Amino acid sequence: MLTGVVWLNLVLSFDQDQLNDIYATAPSVSSNILAQVLSCGSTLVTSDSASLGLPDFPLENLSRVSFILELVSRRRCQASIFLKI
Repeated sequence: MLTGVVWLNLVLSFDQDQLNDIYATAPSVSSNILAQVLSCGSTLVTSDSASLGLPDFPLENLSRVSFILELVSRRRCQASIFLKI
């Protein structure tokens, strides 16, 4: 099932199951950010993007991208706690 998120007056389309998979990897990252990452990756593998001569985008690496975003989010949280003490 395709889902859409409106961001900057653009409708981002993606598969809800894919979003759930990467959200499970990065629960503290905003679902809006993860939807944008997924939409970008999905757009990069379309035939329109291929006709532009863009390199293949490995969608299987989106879970790694979301994991990195999770680590950054945790570090940011730890830094804010440290600075408030």
